[in-house]
Amino acid sequence: MAKKRFKRKIKRIKNNLIYIAVMIFIRFMQKISRRQAFVVAHGISIMAFYLAAGERKKTICHLTIAYGREKKPEELRLMARMVFFDLGRNMVDAIRLPQISAGQLNSLVKVHGLKYLNRALARGKGVIAISGHIGNWELSASWLVNNGYPVWAIGAKLYDQRINDLITSQRNAVGYHNIERGKATRQMFRALKQGDIVGILMDQDTRVDGVFVDFFGKKAFTPTGPVKMAMKLGCALVPMAIHIEPDNTHVLEIKPEIEIIKTNDIQTDRIVNTEKCSHVIEEFIREQPTQWVWMHRRWKTKQKKEYPS
Repeated sequence: MAKKRFKRKIKRIKNNLIYIAVMIFIRFMQKISRRQAFVVAHGISIMAFYLAAGERKKTICHLTIAYGREKKPEELRLMARMVFFDLGRNMVDAIRLPQISAGQLNSLVKVHGLKYLNRALARGKGVIAISGHIGNWELSASWLVNNGYPVWAIGAKLYDQRINDLITSQRNAVGYHNIERGKATRQMFRALKQGDIVGILMDQDTRVDGVFVDFFGKKAFTPTGPVKMAMKLGCALVPMAIHIEPDNTHVLEIKPEIEIIKTNDIQTDRIVNTEKCSHVIEEFIREQPTQWVWMHRRWKTKQKKEYPS
């Protein structure tokens, strides 16, 4: 019992130190200029690549799964370094988001394919914007809100309530609504019924309802929530992703609505439609391969033999 109390105390101290460090870092990055922030982020990304051995190994391992047949080990290591570098660059504007004015936002972000989103919204049944952890996904939601689009974003609750509240308050300040994953169904339903946009990142292996579909040539456990909601409500599934350019501006790319397949076999339809979503997200990643979070264990959950394929 005493040992458990000691562990809880150590964990509490550790979380407090992490929270203080995060707050100091955020305040510092918001005080300096954007150009200076990129210099700092570059230095941090270099240190992270060499010091965070576990994350580096996972990144190289997962890049090897995806690109091992077409790239040499030294090329994969270079890609891994660029993953850390681009993650640092994308972190800059994510931290500084509350400071970016409406005018700055529209000069900072270029949008391709907005007609696909407008066309889907015109049906009046709402839009599920599916994306992945590519580039600065927070910035894409901010741009949409800034240009008159009502946006709800679903996100997982973080382990530290204080950091979770910080992110939630930042999203609310920017203008879009935060929905906590696990409590999302009713709020999603209401938002879509209103004809709004609900943003969902469906590129990770998490503890939600899902199926195994192809992702970079290997079966990966993938959330079915967006597909199930689209099949039930008739709302549109519109893929979009944002990436940062060499000049540190951003491009939000919106692709045509995913056509939902509906037959009498609901379970098969869920798998087929979820795989279509997964393929589009893979396309986004292949277009900007160093701007996805390759340290995530995307193929963590193993497929059971009895699971429908």
